[in-house]
Amino acid sequence: MEDQACPTDPNTPCDADTAQCPSKKTDVPNMVLLREFLDPYFQGENSDGRTLDYILSQSDEWLANTDNWIQWPFPLRAGTRYNKNAPRIDTDTREYIIQHRRFKEQVRLAVARVLWMYGFRVSYSPRDITEFFEIALEPAANGDEGNPHHLWTTEHSPHHARIGRMIRCLSRFEMDEEASNIARAFEKINDMWGGVVNEKALNSWTKYKEVQKAVDEAA
Repeated sequence: MEDQACPTDPNTPCDADTAQCPSKKTDVPNMVLLREFLDPYFQGENSDGRTLDYILSQSDEWLANTDNWIQWPFPLRAGTRYNKNAPRIDTDTREYIIQHRRFKEQVRLAVARVLWMYGFRVSYSPRDITEFFEIALEPAANGDEGNPHHLWTTEHSPHHARIGRMIRCLSRFEMDEEASNIARAFEKINDMWGGVVNEKALNSWTKYKEVQKAVDEAA
């Protein structure tokens, strides 16, 4: 029998009937830790002893090959099988982050760093990350074998789930214009490279609100 898609990660098989399924776990990590991690004044460490500044200063290779950092700058309600200590954001913490601009500024810094790794240059207009007007995504000049998007322009890639997480997180923090803009940019580049990304992953980016609703209902 073919495995069903996991509600937490649409690109992996589902084990929702087992105790190991992260979407069924109820032990929520301390939200204070997440607030301190995303607070530029506090610059707190996550459960692995890393600050956001430390993570964003790492090389593309480190970011690409390390699984347990992406959940902290881009927290979601559901858990993940890749990091048992990942924060599962609750309603109060989500509202707190939305109401305090400095947290969203930190998320934008993380977005800019991740997009650079995935082959984009990011520019805000005006050139002030504290206020969002328009985000322009342009292919970066540097890359691997002529393709700066090589990490994700394949049919299947673990980076597809990371991209989806980032987009859904932006939406949950009421940064929908940015989420939509980024989703369209990935879709455009995918088309330029022959539409190589599998349809399920692509839909998780472009239909992120529907995906997030399904994940929330399963959590």
